[in-house]
Amino acid sequence: RSFQIAEGKLGAFTLDRPVLDRIGGDKEFSLSSSQSAAIEAAYTGAKPINIVDGRIYLGADTTSPALGDYRIGYELAPLGTVSIVARQAGDRFESYQTAAGDALLMVDTGDVPADRMFAEAVSANTLITWLLRAGGLILLTIGFALLLGPIGVIFDVIPFLGSLARLGTGIIAFVLAILVGTTTIAVAWFWYRPVLAAAILAAGVI
Repeated sequence: RSFQIAEGKLGAFTLDRPVLDRIGGDKEFSLSSSQSAAIEAAYTGAKPINIVDGRIYLGADTTSPALGDYRIGYELAPLGTVSIVARQAGDRFESYQTAAGDALLMVDTGDVPADRMFAEAVSANTLITWLLRAGGLILLTIGFALLLGPIGVIFDVIPFLGSLARLGTGIIAFVLAILVGTTTIAVAWFWYRPVLAAAILAAGVI
């Protein structure tokens, strides 16, 4: 189970959890001897406490964990520059609501130009979109194949004809999936990219 600080500081700004969640590059933090001594002195729990290799272990034997024991470690985001694209609200950052209804909040480590952050976000979104479309076509193909499956069963009385029927229904299922899939994509794009939508629709028909 992971726990995270509720907020952090970046210069004069306070970073809430939605921003902190997007800051990468966390590295394992090992407790120093003074920190370990302070934790051991402040601990009042019932389980024995041991600090080994900079990690806290609550249990009788660190080499033989038992049910109910705890091993606690820390990760720390290194100090450095953070680039944020968001809406500023006082000393905090929050998601910017675009006209299209999207919540815009981008965070990257280092000094990253805004145009590069937007380009990377568009590229990632495009990849995800096409993967979802490909997954949709695969599911459509499977659905049509299951729908046409009984045809192969009917022709199974003659094994050779059954195999041919399954091959034919598989091809038909794929063609139907392409037709339905490209039509759906084209209809969704007509509002934003009518020329590209018409080209996709024509390719699907051809």
